[in-house]
Amino acid sequence: LHLNIYNSASAPVSKIVKLNVEPARHALDIKEVTLFPGSSVKAGRSLHPTVLLENYGDKDQKDVKVTVSIPALGVTASKYVDVVKTDGNNVDYEDVEEMFLPIPATAAEGDYEVKVTVMYDDLRETVTKSGTVHVVADSKFSGSDKLVLAVGPSTQTVATGKTATYGVALTNAGTSSKAYTLEAVTGDWATATFSDNLIVLEPGKNKVVYVNVAVSGDAAAGNHVASVAIKSGDEVLETVSLNANVVAGENGGVSLRNGLELALIVLVVLLVLIGLIIGFSRLRKDDDEEEQTYY
Repeated sequence: LHLNIYNSASAPVSKIVKLNVEPARHALDIKEVTLFPGSSVKAGRSLHPTVLLENYGDKDQKDVKVTVSIPALGVTASKYVDVVKTDGNNVDYEDVEEMFLPIPATAAEGDYEVKVTVMYDDLRETVTKSGTVHVVADSKFSGSDKLVLAVGPSTQTVATGKTATYGVALTNAGTSSKAYTLEAVTGDWATATFSDNLIVLEPGKNKVVYVNVAVSGDAAAGNHVASVAIKSGDEVLETVSLNANVVAGENGGVSLRNGLELALIVLVVLLVLIGLIIGFSRLRKDDDEEEQTYY
């Protein structure tokens, strides 16, 4: 240690003091943490962390406990290292065997803290290090409230005093049974009723609900809109618009029978397409690229 002492009345004085620095008897650190397959992992799969320990103390460390956890997901894994040696006055390193952290299949997508804790010196001393892993939600378990709608047809021509029938197909694309209620708003130009206004669907099931829009005899000619809200409990999941081109006279509109036939044809096609899309999305497998992440 080089000391310089200054005084305005005399010449500066210099002094060199030798310090004898000794390493701590017990000193361990986390040099590096490696995550496999990387900084992103899909729910339902596993994360494989490895830890590199650094011993910069004067003593070998025996029976070192290494724990890796994701607290928010409630998963943890531990390993014991028999000995982490020291190389005299030099720093020495020790690799900890790969650990196994299963990610719950129902885990929500997001970033999660990965916490590494090392206990040494007869488990009296602790050192920690944290990082982040991104969990990608499994589509089979995400979107439990997902609702798929199809309307056929959404626009019809109807005469005053007549009724237009619209078909609304509801598909539960989630993973749990859901109850749906339907409510309509038309205004004073028409009234709306449902074939069913309470529907319970198992996962992957669908049902067609018919909305009968009865146009008032004195309704103004032109385009009108009826809104249908689909709710689960108090939450509005979707809102669909049913368009009616109102014309005067009994012969101006499409008959109820023709409207139903057209609605059925359109809905059958839409339901087949929706079923194929949902089926393929559930069977599709991800080809994730493997990588490693260090922190």
